[in-house]
Amino acid sequence: MNSIIASYLRPWLVEPDASKEQRQPLILDNKQLELATTRTSSGYRRLKGPAGSGKSLIIAKKASKLLKEGKRVLIVTFNLTLTNYLIDLCVRDYNLARRDENATWLNFHYLASRLCIEAGLEQAYHDLFKGLGDNNFINDNALCKLLEYAIQSYDFEKYDAILVDEGQDFNPRWWNILRSLLKTEKDLRPGENLEAEMLLVADTTQDIYGNGKKWTDEAMKKAGFSGPWATLESTYRLPPALIPMIQDFANLFIPLANIVLPQPPKNSTHGDIFSDDRTDAGNFIFRWMNIPKFNDERAFDGYLDQPINDFSKDIEKLGLSFSDQTYLVTNHKLGGWITNSLKRRKKNVLDVFSKDWKESRRKKIYFFKGSQKIKASTIHSYKGWESNALFIIVDNMNFNKQDAEVLYTALTRIKGRGKSLLYVVCSDRNLFEFGERWNSYYNY
Repeated sequence: MNSIIASYLRPWLVEPDASKEQRQPLILDNKQLELATTRTSSGYRRLKGPAGSGKSLIIAKKASKLLKEGKRVLIVTFNLTLTNYLIDLCVRDYNLARRDENATWLNFHYLASRLCIEAGLEQAYHDLFKGLGDNNFINDNALCKLLEYAIQSYDFEKYDAILVDEGQDFNPRWWNILRSLLKTEKDLRPGENLEAEMLLVADTTQDIYGNGKKWTDEAMKKAGFSGPWATLESTYRLPPALIPMIQDFANLFIPLANIVLPQPPKNSTHGDIFSDDRTDAGNFIFRWMNIPKFNDERAFDGYLDQPINDFSKDIEKLGLSFSDQTYLVTNHKLGGWITNSLKRRKKNVLDVFSKDWKESRRKKIYFFKGSQKIKASTIHSYKGWESNALFIIVDNMNFNKQDAEVLYTALTRIKGRGKSLLYVVCSDRNLFEFGERWNSYYNY
């Protein structure tokens, strides 16, 4: 074997970060542990915090605790892909979490289909999809009406606890449908005490579907909540050196009313924005590349050729595993292009893209972090996940508030606590100045 072959093979022989992490127990700080292991007097708790503050960790720990106690638990997400991530977290604290019959891990729309089918409304449910194209969404009002009818007409088995991640993507009507599945006094067996609980966790800076504005004070009261939100302030996921850039992006592009700015942990040694160490002693590499607008796959592939090659070299430089790589895009068309580009380079890719929405959904079900392949996803489907080697492709967006929240979500998927690599390739001129400024800052 010569040195060139050895250099190529070395990153593939590095153990992936996901594999190492899966052997580690869940570690929570005191506040996270309190929120995960206690119940409010009403049984209802709402929790908000910035990206990387441990919201999903709390969901996983609480699910683990309740399942160990023999409780029946429903864990609900918006994204189909996020359920796999939460299960992987929970397994680290309770190794039977994936197989425990008392645990139900579903995204809201899969839960909706299950409820309708169980209530004998399968045909009515399928009728909701008639005439829909691949890029159209089911009518939410019609779906909610059908679910409310199902709950009124059928006696579903109730849950001891219902835990909701990505709460900012739920609307209050969904939440109240879920409340109907929670145990009440009339569901108890003789001698059993009512200890039912519901948890809603949210980050309003990631309100990429625009449902957060529906959670008014009045809606909160009708949802069973009173008093202030429980809050998390510190972010443990993000590389400390990146936090100033994330804060700057949020302040510039996301309305102040919705901002929950990430902050370094209180015991962090991270300095201020003018610190001399902008790369965390060489453990963090950041690149922002502005490129011309592209109109077809050939132009896209040409502009991405050098960044992809440089990304692979930086993977080697940091000693990361090639299978840690994640490529995020703003839409499925770009997803197909980047997947094709990687495959032409003889790289194995786990992706969520297909021209057939049913095939895309199937791919999302089997999208999990333990795969030894390079990952490729839309930003929307990767919400809640994390990676220490992230390549984000930003095309020409309208760049309204919702677009800004999509990109904020992407930027905050980068994982610190070790070596980290973040590339952003951007063709949106609205972001050119921002990207150039921070690229100069980190690569002075």
